[in-house]
Amino acid sequence: MPRGLAWMFIKVLLEKQYALPLRVVTRMYSYFCSFLEHTEALPVLWHQTLLSFAIHYSSSLEDIQQIGLKQLIKRQKHPLITPQILLALNGEYKEVERLKTQKSQVRHFEDNDMIVE
Repeated sequence: MPRGLAWMFIKVLLEKQYALPLRVVTRMYSYFCSFLEHTEALPVLWHQTLLSFAIHYSSSLEDIQQIGLKQLIKRQKHPLITPQILLALNGEYKEVERLKTQKSQVRHFEDNDMIVE
C-alpha cells in the first residue's frame, strides 16, 4: 500500500474519534516518531494526519510522548499545520477553534444586520 493511501486511511480512522485502546495510541505515537530522522520533506497529508492524531488523542499520551511529538514537529515542519499541532499538544486547539467559530458567527450576524426603521 502506498504511503499516501495509508496516511489517508489513518487520518480517516483518527477523525472518527473512536476510543482506541492505549496500545493503539502508543503504536500510533511510535509510527509518527519513526519519521524523526526522515530527511525528506513530508507531504501535507502526513502533517494533516499528525494533526488529527494530536487533536483527538494527545490527552491519552504521557508527558514524555508529548515531548517526543514536540521534538518531531521541530524537525518535520509545515508552515501552516505545525502551529496547529503544537496548539493541540498543549490542549489549546479546541478552545482556539471554538473562539474562531464564535467570531465567525458574530461576523456573519453583523454582515446580515438589517436597518429597520
